[in-house]
Amino acid sequence: NNIPHLIRDIADAGRSGMTLVRSIEISAERDYGPLTRELKKLIAKISFRVPLERALQYFADSTGTTLSRRSSMLIAEANKSGGDIQESMESVAKHVQEIQYLERKRRATLRPFIGVMYISFAVFLVTVYLLISSFFKQLANTDFGGGGAVGGVGFNFVSLPLDKITTVFLYMAMIEAMFAGLVGGKMATGYLKDGLKHAILLMMICFVTFIFFI
Repeated sequence: NNIPHLIRDIADAGRSGMTLVRSIEISAERDYGPLTRELKKLIAKISFRVPLERALQYFADSTGTTLSRRSSMLIAEANKSGGDIQESMESVAKHVQEIQYLERKRRATLRPFIGVMYISFAVFLVTVYLLISSFFKQLANTDFGGGGAVGGVGFNFVSLPLDKITTVFLYMAMIEAMFAGLVGGKMATGYLKDGLKHAILLMMICFVTFIFFI
């Protein structure tokens, strides 16, 4: 969220005729939250004569966000093209703000999908519970006599191991939880790590449900 502010500060510093590198150094003296530490590393690399483009690449990789990668790429391109730093940085800042706006709009649109995902998974677990408790359990306890009778005494013609059936459904539910969480989180936020959080939570819900209720 602080990247547009950083770029605008670089543009403001460039108004006095500073080079892009010097503008970044001046801007790095301010507080940009989590970005401040990475900016210090960026300045340190530049001071050791690491090319600006490569230092910006390190900066983008260390922050690990799509927005920082795009911003670093745009700043590097502005440095290559030369010209008015202020104008170039203003254009970069405007572009970054547009990206942020579109990203917020996309998240707001897809965020309800997370709720739908959890509701769908809850319905799936309820369906599994009803199948096991009412259908498979009753079927497993049913005595199928007739064809296998010996001396007038019937025995189970069909024997269904309920514990194995429950285990199969547990595996199915865990797989469903993993993929639903990964896909749902990725779609809602655009980051797979957020999907991993939802996947772990759904798998925990699944495990607890099978242990205590199924």
